[in-house]
Amino acid sequence: MYSSLCDFLQLLNDTTKLQIGIIFLGVPRHELLILPFKYTIHMAPYCWKMKSNYNNENHCLDCRNKAIRKAQKTMKPFNGMCVNGVWEYMHPIIIDNRVVGIIFIGNILRESSRTQITQRLTENLWTNEEEELLQTMAYETSEETCRQYAELIDSYFHLLYMAVPPKEHHMRNTLMIDLENFINENLFSNLNLENFSKTFHYNEKYLGRYFKKYHGCSLKEYICRKRIEQAKQLLADTVMPVSEIAVSTGFETIPYFNKRFRELTGMTPTDFRKRMQKNKQINKLRGTIYDKQRTSVSYRSL
Repeated sequence: MYSSLCDFLQLLNDTTKLQIGIIFLGVPRHELLILPFKYTIHMAPYCWKMKSNYNNENHCLDCRNKAIRKAQKTMKPFNGMCVNGVWEYMHPIIIDNRVVGIIFIGNILRESSRTQITQRLTENLWTNEEEELLQTMAYETSEETCRQYAELIDSYFHLLYMAVPPKEHHMRNTLMIDLENFINENLFSNLNLENFSKTFHYNEKYLGRYFKKYHGCSLKEYICRKRIEQAKQLLADTVMPVSEIAVSTGFETIPYFNKRFRELTGMTPTDFRKRMQKNKQINKLRGTIYDKQRTSVSYRSL
């Protein structure tokens, strides 16, 4: 039995500083070819640091989506530097003359891009972390090396794809997984059925019906709920103003954010934050009382 594509990527990622992943575009495939979310986004330390800033993340995703469209249009490998100064190699996976996925090989540091990285870190006031972050990157990895890795992954994908009988390839689950991964990565960007249709090459109406049947709600509503969940986390764990949270989670206006938040949670964002803070205080007090009780029992047992 062949190992999964996920195992193969894990092996490559473990033996190199390169960030290797694949974005699939809804091709029917067997579970051996299903990838978890972490292999569809860049999670290398420098990229992840840059994505911790909302504006940086949007620029990063815009750059990534342009690369996806270019790969779909040209159907040829190419490489280039992203907006944050990281070099990356893109290789389209093609089946029946259609791009079904794109292999991304990144986290590459070139001397020619070091200045750009320094500038981006300085703009975000992270200069004290520069050397540590640079050490986590693959230094001067050549285009030829990236090409060899990409062709190896492409060949392994086709090997697994052809090894499984067509009837065992599942469109329903794989398309939804690819859609959900794409939503998770682009959650705070401009997401709509038209964009999905262009990226995944499915009819807008079909995608709308398919998504609603699977999740019981429209794509727009699903995205809104995901954004509210992210907003709840920010309200509970940060001191960001409500207005900033509304913008950072992708809502166009603060009144609309407040309206949807109340509809889905039964309270305003401010009331939700107060409740979370109160719960934290109660849990902290309970923890203190429990520790004192446990200490008292320990002393009595001596």
